Amino acid sequence: MKKSIDERVKDFAKPASSVKHSKKIVASISRAEVTKLNETIKAKIKQNKKEREESFEEARDVIVKD
Repeated sequence: MKKSIDERVKDFAKPASSVKHSKKIVASISRAEVTKLNETIKAKIKQNKKEREESFEEARDVIVKD
């Protein structure tokens, strides 16, 4: 019987990390904390969007040749 692609790849695949994971929960973040974090980064996201749009406008008519 032919092996599935998963079975064939598993033979030579290497783990991405040597870290051993556990199912123990280290910390829980409440919805209120997530909301507070979102508010703190909102200004940075807005600034990044502004810079990205300005960069696009600046480079719109630029032609790059190899």
